[in-house]
Amino acid sequence: MLNLDLKHLPQTAIELIHLIGLANALTLIEKYGGRPLIFSKGLRIDGRNTFEDIAKIIGEPNAYKLADHYAGTPVNIPKCTASLRAVRNNRWRARFDEQTRRGISARTAVSEIAREPGAISHRKIWDILKQMDEPVMPEWGQGQGRLF
Repeated sequence: MLNLDLKHLPQTAIELIHLIGLANALTLIEKYGGRPLIFSKGLRIDGRNTFEDIAKIIGEPNAYKLADHYAGTPVNIPKCTASLRAVRNNRWRARFDEQTRRGISARTAVSEIAREPGAISHRKIWDILKQMDEPVMPEWGQGQGRLF
């Protein structure tokens, strides 16, 4: 099991991860990051369209979890691009290490990672695997941590 330190992510991103899981939260943030969303159960026409869009990308059970938790309250979906890229890259490195330890070839492991939703080219995955794990830092605090 992968253990990620998410304490530097915005609170909304952490809530989303706890509610619907890392992969679904990443998908939601990738599509809606930087915009406010109202999570409702779709009882009215405008809410129904949003609910159906969200359910298509993260599944209906997860859309209901968000609707129950946020109960129609507007939620600003964070972009957190650099932090989530670091989380994703760290997760891919851990998955690659776990698979190759189990005897799966490196090429097969990279191919499986490349099949994930939102994955990138094999070549870029190989580049990521050559790097060390990245500290997950908030975008707003980059360069400020050493001041105090």
